[in-house]
Amino acid sequence: MKTLKTMEEKIKTLIACSLFNFVLTFVIQQLFNYPIIETQITNGLPLVYGLLFGIYGSLGIILGGLVSNIYYGFSPELILFIAVMQFVGSYLPYKLWYSFNLSGEIKLPRFNNVKSILKFIVIILVTAIIVSGLFDYAMTFNSIPNLIHMNTLDFVFNIFDYSMISGITLITIANYYEIRILKPVAKKTNKNYLKIFNGLLAIGFTICFIHLIYGILTGNTSHDELLGIIAYISIFIYCFKPITTKVNYNISTKTSLTEKLIIYFIIILLALAIVISVIFYFNIPHNEHIHIEFWSVMYTYIAIILVVFYIFSIIVLRYIEKKVAIPIESLSRLTKNYVDSYQNNENKSYEIARTCEEYNDDRSEVGILTNSFKNMVDDFEVYTDELKTITSETAKIKTELEIAKKIQLSAITKKFPPLFETNNINIYGTIVSEKDIGGDFYDFFYIDNNHLAIVIADVSGKGIPAALFMIVTKTLLQKLTYLGKSPSEVFEYANNDLYEDHEANMFVTAWMGILEIDTGKLTYVNAGHKTPLIKDSTNKYQELPTKTGLVLGVRENTKYKENIIYLKKKDRLFLYTNGIIDAIDKNKSPFGKDRLINILNSNIYTKIDNLIFNIKKEVDSFTGEVDLLDDIAMLIVEYNKNNDNNDK
Repeated sequence: MKTLKTMEEKIKTLIACSLFNFVLTFVIQQLFNYPIIETQITNGLPLVYGLLFGIYGSLGIILGGLVSNIYYGFSPELILFIAVMQFVGSYLPYKLWYSFNLSGEIKLPRFNNVKSILKFIVIILVTAIIVSGLFDYAMTFNSIPNLIHMNTLDFVFNIFDYSMISGITLITIANYYEIRILKPVAKKTNKNYLKIFNGLLAIGFTICFIHLIYGILTGNTSHDELLGIIAYISIFIYCFKPITTKVNYNISTKTSLTEKLIIYFIIILLALAIVISVIFYFNIPHNEHIHIEFWSVMYTYIAIILVVFYIFSIIVLRYIEKKVAIPIESLSRLTKNYVDSYQNNENKSYEIARTCEEYNDDRSEVGILTNSFKNMVDDFEVYTDELKTITSETAKIKTELEIAKKIQLSAITKKFPPLFETNNINIYGTIVSEKDIGGDFYDFFYIDNNHLAIVIADVSGKGIPAALFMIVTKTLLQKLTYLGKSPSEVFEYANNDLYEDHEANMFVTAWMGILEIDTGKLTYVNAGHKTPLIKDSTNKYQELPTKTGLVLGVRENTKYKENIIYLKKKDRLFLYTNGIIDAIDKNKSPFGKDRLINILNSNIYTKIDNLIFNIKKEVDSFTGEVDLLDDIAMLIVEYNKNNDNNDK
């Protein structure tokens, strides 16, 4: 609930209370024409104004009552006594609310639990007894002619009835609409000083209570004026007691389950009070001569019904609050805190375990829910610990895979000689990597000044084993080539070496060629790899004539047939792995060899580095958001030496 902050807001509140009290008093007086001041329905308003607005509500009640009482021609003595009665009836509850503690802390007026209702009822009862006693003494002090005065007990019922009906209703409405109320300021005061105020309240209340009991038992209307003066002074001084208890303002504006139930009971109470009042008013005989008896009977019946209704309501609400509302609200709050704690890397499962023990009752649905929730948290803790372990291991493996992939890619040449038309050989390539580590690689290296070795290969499988097998294969092919072996001999020796480690069930598809730069002679072998594509003098790409042999590492002593072709100026050789033609789109249609050849034929005169870029762009456009199924390795060799006398 919001609080009054500026003096302007406080003055506006005072004026609003005055106008509301005057208008309501005027309207009701016109409707009912009360001859008895204690029978007014507005007698329940001072308590509400005092609780919500403190001294400003009290002054507003006094000002509004003063104007209306002057308007109706009350005597100065009666106006004064009514003002004192209204001040005590409004400001005393304010002091009691912020001094009387039932729930362990002082909060702003709000009926969000049963203890707050009990506290309110006690304050109403104390205030009703004191105000009735003081007003009864006032009538004794002054003999005011033509004023009919009801007995003290009936006046207690009057204040109790109207305060219960209007008080709970208006305070609930004020909370619902977040009306600004007065925020009490706690002051540091000596405890002995406070005991004096408490003693004065006890004296004043005792005198009024004894006066009430004495009148009920004896029916005697005579009163001791000295006791009345003591009661007046004691209560009046107590109204200025400083508030020393710190008030908790950090209250959620959210309506709790208990508060919703209380609101429903309040609505029933209000409807019940209206119905009872209407029935009594029109069914109990009354006239000006027996008006006081009529209101006495009416207040008594209403008070009895309200007390019975509230006793029943409080018992039901307390049971629901204790067995249902509080456990469910606690579990709801704990669940939110538990989720927040994990988001903030905190663990508050021990709080849930401790709270669940408070409601651990298997005989009730809430108990079953509590046990189930606790078991769920325990299982979740176990699952979380296991998940953390798995996540930690997965993160470690992921890191290792990333390192392995970097090592693998670092073994592949990514620095190419500058591309010029005057170069005898231009060469360019790339690796397009998918998520997992693969075994695709290309390689090129000069054996001597006149011979260039060209390799492209694809190791079976994925992961670190494939990456290691790829590095072993690449190193082995280079080593054998530098020893002066022909392409077929390189593959035969490499095949036998790789076959020795065949327990790993891995193999390699590979293509290798040795280009004699001066003559354009290309000697090559193929071990189960995709046939390279060649662009010759026809300016069209086609498959390179090849006799394909068995993949490397599967069968010992395999022989490989060499192929020879002579390149002419501007011939291009395009080598690739199957990842490019196996790439699929969202409809699972493959990219295919024909599409690749069409792209190559559409880029006949494109520089080879841009050609690689265009192919990659076309593959990305084709696959869209679909991941690659395999790595893509591409290598283009462009022969620029003029050898017109050589035949292809």
